[in-house]
Amino acid sequence: MPEQPLLSPTIDLVFKLLFGDEERKPILIALLTAILQPESPIVDVVLLETSSISKAVNDKTIVLDILVKLQNGSMIDIEMQVLRTPEFRSRVMYYWARTHTGQIYRGDKYGKLRPTTVVVITNYLELGTGFLHSVFQVLEKHDGSRFSDDFELHFVELPRIKDPAILAAAPPALQRWARFLGSVSDDERAEVAKEDPMIDQAMVALRSLSANPETRSAAMSREEALMLYQMDIDAANEKGIEKGRMQSLADAVLCVLTTRGANVTQQLRGVVEGCGDVARFQRWLVQASTMNAGDVFHAD
Repeated sequence: MPEQPLLSPTIDLVFKLLFGDEERKPILIALLTAILQPESPIVDVVLLETSSISKAVNDKTIVLDILVKLQNGSMIDIEMQVLRTPEFRSRVMYYWARTHTGQIYRGDKYGKLRPTTVVVITNYLELGTGFLHSVFQVLEKHDGSRFSDDFELHFVELPRIKDPAILAAAPPALQRWARFLGSVSDDERAEVAKEDPMIDQAMVALRSLSANPETRSAAMSREEALMLYQMDIDAANEKGIEKGRMQSLADAVLCVLTTRGANVTQQLRGVVEGCGDVARFQRWLVQASTMNAGDVFHAD
């Protein structure tokens, strides 16, 4: 029997199991070091529980992020985003605000707040920056001076590994992790694992997770739920686009009729706005432009 392919680490549930486990903290630290490139080494992280994996398997609305605290008290929220979703950027900002304000309670002094960083790894192109790794901070508009260290947002867009020039511009360690996460074949991941001992550990862990029937079933269910969710979003978007197109055509017909002096009654407006046929709209536009305005619908 042929060996089953490994689970993809871009499935958010697999990512959470791979990097959000106490026993695998060294590979999480290696990934964070490659992305954040901190001035001081990350010695240890404290994993803070967020969303429940068991609840998230079939619930596409649950976000499986990983929340950690560094030894200096800084907070880092890490998320693997598989698919494009509505208002995603607003949600990212909310997650930063929730994590940052969650450090203090009523009566505490603001000085207790430590910097909060959000790390988002996407399996699609969210930004137009053209970088594998994009970093956002709060900066002064004219001279670029930094307002505060409390906010930082990192985006790693995995599809950009397909562009050799973009990949080469990133630090070597980040290149390797992006290739491991974003590769489409197990052979490619195995090749990257040979180049980095920490990624080799991640590869061993991924094989172990993939060989567990319960984990495999949960990951497949999660991936299916997310795909169905994306299909629902796409269908809603297409419906909205089509509705907007019909309204624009209706507005064009009514505008031409009004300009040419037709008596646009409420009944007539209802007929035009209730039409869902592009060919009929096009015919009405031609007729409204060339015929007596009052005869347009009689001719139709």
